[in-house]
Amino acid sequence: MAIIARQDVSSPDTGEVKLSVKQQMALSELFNCIADDETASPPNNVHVPAGVKGVTLATWRNRLAARGIINPEGNPYQQFQRIQLKLQQLHKIGIWEDFVWPAN
Repeated sequence: MAIIARQDVSSPDTGEVKLSVKQQMALSELFNCIADDETASPPNNVHVPAGVKGVTLATWRNRLAARGIINPEGNPYQQFQRIQLKLQQLHKIGIWEDFVWPAN
């Protein structure tokens, strides 16, 4: 018998993997950081799209802790790592060095 994590279940209508609630909220907060003008200058690298807006990983992580999406009393580094790796895997965000941006 296999146990399937809820966030790994595909949507029947689109075939896309659904994001967990925490992943959805983390992505939303990335957009909010940008909207609140907490942006950082992107690194000058071919792996970073020209003209892209993003923030530092620290800015995003601090926002997630402040909003209670990651628990600063628990293991926030590991929680943040899981969220960002999954969003990268699904091509929802891009990360280069300490700079993160929404991919769509």
